[in-house]
Amino acid sequence: GSLRRAASINAELHGGCTFEELSFERVLDIYEVEKSQGVIVSVGGQIPNNLALPLHQQGVHILGTQPTSIDNAEDRFRFSEMLDKLGIDLAARLRLPRHTGDR
Repeated sequence: GSLRRAASINAELHGGCTFEELSFERVLDIYEVEKSQGVIVSVGGQIPNNLALPLHQQGVHILGTQPTSIDNAEDRFRFSEMLDKLGIDLAARLRLPRHTGDR
């Protein structure tokens, strides 16, 4: 598979890009070193989606969609429950049964 990377661009300090493995620790390091105003997690698929809430809980300012909203949409059971509460029908093939032990 492809190795996901984070790019840190700060032309004033570096005149270029820094590429790092996309992980919670690397994003947090870049955020702190660059004294970033925020992080955009809406690009790149599941890895950034999965990092959004832990980064937010660590005090990182997430730009765009709120991490709790991303987390609710990513959890299939909570998303299905939310649609039920709103009265929005979800195609039967997309519904997942809740199993014992799931949150």
